[in-house]
Amino acid sequence: MLALLAATRFTHFAAITLLFGLTVFPLYAFKRAGEAPFFRPSIIPSAIAALVSGVLVLMGASANIGGDLASAWDVGALTSVITDTDFGRVWAGRLVLCLVILLLSTRVRAGALAVLSGLLLASVA
Repeated sequence: MLALLAATRFTHFAAITLLFGLTVFPLYAFKRAGEAPFFRPSIIPSAIAALVSGVLVLMGASANIGGDLASAWDVGALTSVITDTDFGRVWAGRLVLCLVILLLSTRVRAGALAVLSGLLLASVA
């Protein structure tokens, strides 16, 4: 089970790193961010991957703390992990930030997405 948790965390970290790179690259590589419209469609799948893998990491942590795989789906165990641990509170905040990025990815400017994804990436530390 620890290998699965490590794989989902790796996937999550890779997805948020890719998300940050996709949002920042047009800002420094092109004189006008509007010259790189081909990156915006790639932001949505990266945000979805970050959100899904983040949920799976939270569920895996709940199973690890609970001692069995059933704790991953137990609402009480998940709630306890989110409310009673620093990890859970930070991770819930990261999931909310992933959701905000996903919802705003087609509506806001590239600079705003870069700031949001930068906050998400910085939250790893």
